[in-house]
Formats: sequence, structure tokens, C-alpha cells
Amino acid sequence: MDIKSVILSDPINNWFFSRYRDRVYLVGGYLRDLLRSRISKDRDFVFKGDVERLSLEVSVKFGGTLVVLKKKKVCRIVFPDKSVIDISLLETSIEEDLQARDYTINSLAWSPEKGLLDLYGGIADLGNRKIRVISRQNIADDPLRILRAYRFAATLHFTIDRDTRSCLKHYASDIKGVSSERVTYEIILLLNSYLTHKYMMLAFNDNVLHELFDISNRSLLINLKLLKKFDIFWNRIHLLRDKRRLNSNVSDILNKDVGQELKSVGLVRFAILFLGAEHAAGMKRFRLSNRVQNAVHRMSVAYSLASGRITRNRLYEILRTAKGCEYEAALLISVIKEKAVDKYLLRTSEYLKISEKSILSGHEIKGMLKSVSGQQIGDIQEELRRRQFAGTIKGKTEAKEFIRANLT
Repeated sequence: MDIKSVILSDPINNWFFSRYRDRVYLVGGYLRDLLRSRISKDRDFVFKGDVERLSLEVSVKFGGTLVVLKKKKVCRIVFPDKSVIDISLLETSIEEDLQARDYTINSLAWSPEKGLLDLYGGIADLGNRKIRVISRQNIADDPLRILRAYRFAATLHFTIDRDTRSCLKHYASDIKGVSSERVTYEIILLLNSYLTHKYMMLAFNDNVLHELFDISNRSLLINLKLLKKFDIFWNRIHLLRDKRRLNSNVSDILNKDVGQELKSVGLVRFAILFLGAEHAAGMKRFRLSNRVQNAVHRMSVAYSLASGRITRNRLYEILRTAKGCEYEAALLISVIKEKAVDKYLLRTSEYLKISEKSILSGHEIKGMLKSVSGQQIGDIQEELRRRQFAGTIKGKTEAKEFIRANLT
């Protein structure tokens, strides 16, 4: 690969280097992905000069929104397509800057003047699919890097070097001092990734999860086993979708964003990890939006209703409780009951269709009953939906017969 040609063919990269050729470097994840034959929309630059002024210039030139993260040191430009450019102040030499980074695969830099800089064997580690720390002190300096190791391993499908895992375990307790916002962001990315349970289990064995989840080790281990079952189920969904045995919309729905960049599939995983915990207390380590917290809570209540035999009536109650995350609850139940992967998902589609519109309108119900309040109409419609889902009412005629037999 002619890395220079690829980098400079991008108009934003070309603009940076044509104007500030000897003062700016492209660093980190963009280069890591490029060397893996992937083009990242996000990029990081380090710049020797006025970072805020440069960032403002970039935001005006390319139509992005400027966010100052650390005054005069780090700025972010967010674009309408959600791509991001981070520009950081290069306070020392590029060599010292790379030495202070977290993992070898992220300690890469490029400029037209110096070409590709790889001082710590990052390219070799990319080839070996390995996460390796540059120095133990770098983890001590920023313990959030502990979580980043598992997140990178999960998103890249890499292994974590043995000495690096020893380092992560040694500094695990220091993660308590990291801000909730930063911890939450890393956990969300990890929960959205492929085979999350594998890397969560590593973090558990390295004593990292104990510092984050305020539940007993026994409960956490039980939840991790359920998480593994869920991940196997999730993979089967994609196989079924490929074979056209499952509604293709289901996978899209479960990949939707529920807030804070957490996907529906990540929401199910979050709920699984908190099963058996007091949610208000258990989630205090994370900075979650009310929307996400409420969704996790609804999932937990839905789970508590899933003990015993799942009748049509029981499933209706579960889905009604899980309002707004019905498919997620259906997936969780499928895992618990170890049923065919599409059984509860297809019934959920049926439930949502029934919920969209009452089989009888309020006007029709009012015409049948002499005196009925708005609340009573709502209760009647709810009972009709329940019976329609159970299959005991199949059309308007049967719905009216039910009202005549029971309410007149």
C-alpha cells in the first residue's frame, strides 16, 4: 500500500499537510485502521501551534462544529455525518508524544516530512493481532486505558498480551478514580462490539469488572454466563437473516441507537450484566441518560416476569412492561428459555402490530355502551388487545360479542 498516496488523496488530510506540512502529524487510530485496509471517518492530529485557531479554521473550511475539550490543548470538530476530527497540542517532540500513548497499535504517526513513525512495534502487533502496552507507567498515568484494552480487543478481535494483562490487573483498582463519563463511553463501545462476553470475561478474571459493577462476584459471574448465551443467540440471528429465515428488519431494529451511542444489542447486554442488582445503586458508577436507565430498568422487570411457562398472556404482560424495548426483551427471553431464536421475535412483531391500532375505536365502544368514561374505554381496548394477542378474539365481530357478553 502506498500510504502517502492514500492519506493525501483525502481532501481534509491534504489540506492539513499542504498548509502545515512540518507542524502537524496524523496519529493513532486512523493510521491503525488504514494499515488494516480500513478507512476511518474519524482522525486525530497533533499540532505544534495554536490548536484553537487551527480548529476554528477547519470547522469553517469543512462545515463542522467546534468543541473545545481542553482549553488551548485539545479541540474536536464534529461533522454532520458524525465523523470527528480531534486536534491536540504537540507540546514536546512527536517521539515523546508517541511514547506517552497507551498501546503500540495506537503509537503510530505520519507526516510528509518523516513518513510513517512506528517506534514501538505497532505494525508488528497489528500483524499479530495483539494489544500490547507501551509502558506500565502509561496505564498508571491514565487508568481509563485499562478499559480501552478490552474495548480495542473486542472491536478489533485481537488478543491482549500476557504482560499487558498483568499490568491491567495490577492497576485495576485505580479505575475508581476515572470520571463516570469516560468509563461509560468505553463500556458502551465494548457492549456494542462482537462477542462482548469473551472480553468481559477477561476483564472479570483480571479483577476489573469488580471495580465497575456494584453487584456480588457470584451474581456477576452468573450474568456473564447468560451474556455468553446471548451472544451466541445474537450470532444465530445474523445466520438466520442470511438464510432468509427471519424478518430482515429485526436485525436492523436491534442495531438501532437507543441513546449515548448505545445500540439495542448493547442495551440487552447492559441489562443482563445488571440482573439481580438494585439498579438505582448498581448503575451509579455509570453516567447514563434517563432514557437508557429507564430502558435497563424495564428490561429487568420484564426479565423478572419471565420465570415459569411463557403463555401468550404472560408474554403480553412482558412486552407491555418492556414498552419501547420490546424486541430487546424478546431476545432476552429467547436466551433464558433457549427457544428457537425467531419464536418470541415474531410474536413481538405480532404484538406491536396489534398495539398500533385498537380493534375497536373509542367511538365504536361508546356506541355500544350507554355510559362509559375515557378511562373505561382505554381499559376495554387494552383487554381487547390482550385477547386478540392470545387469539381468543380475531376480528371486530368477536370483539363486539365480547363487549355485549361481558359489559352490557
